[in-house]
Amino acid sequence: MRFLQTLSSVLPLLFLSASFYATAASDSDLASPETTQVATTATPPIPEFKNIKDISIRKRAFIRTIESHARPILHGIEKKRTILLALYLRYSAGDQLNPSEQQWIMEHARHLEIQHFDSEQPADWLVVLKQTDSIPLSLLIAQAAIESAWGTSRFAREGNNYFGIWCSQPGCGIVPRRRAEGATHEVERYPDLHTAIKKYIHILNTRSAFEPLRILRHQQRKNLLTPSGTLLLKGLKHYAQDGGSYMKLLKKIIEQNDLGQYD
Repeated sequence: MRFLQTLSSVLPLLFLSASFYATAASDSDLASPETTQVATTATPPIPEFKNIKDISIRKRAFIRTIESHARPILHGIEKKRTILLALYLRYSAGDQLNPSEQQWIMEHARHLEIQHFDSEQPADWLVVLKQTDSIPLSLLIAQAAIESAWGTSRFAREGNNYFGIWCSQPGCGIVPRRRAEGATHEVERYPDLHTAIKKYIHILNTRSAFEPLRILRHQQRKNLLTPSGTLLLKGLKHYAQDGGSYMKLLKKIIEQNDLGQYD
């Protein structure tokens, strides 16, 4: 009975992914699930946002830049999710996964920091599915805008950190000038914007503080709806010290800049 309940909860996700599956997951991808790379396209250089004095022009340039760097990453996550769903459908039908497929799912679970994943347990598959999903582009752009002051912050310019992500090891990033006495955190430094976006998504998909966001997203998938930024922002209470004000600001930025069109 538990297996049937778990299967029924994931079947809507399979149908929701059907159109994407037809275009993004080839037979070779499913035969060799470790092949999940998406062809990369050239992204435009990051402008010096601080030098763009017209605020409306700066915002448009910022949105274009973040979108162009984030879309290939989100596409790659969706492709990996499609492969995962296909493997789960085979498993639920009683088909034995081959060794390379077993290795793929185990490595993927480790990447998601999931402890003791058991491919024989339907509930464990659901955990992986909840954590293998994209972030609405409207929400990603809005958070980048807040955390980097539309690309003008010192941390964005010097460390490619557009999401306010901290680190704890000495030398891991940039020391804030106004860091409280006794504090040891730094603002993490990244080699490029691409790496920063991947780290941001990984944090939302793995940290326990953002389980509410993942629950909201999973429920939207079950209801055959595309997760929206204005809904998922309700799961970001713990992203900032004043979670309530932070969520209101995110909603305001999404609406004022018509970011919902990117979801």
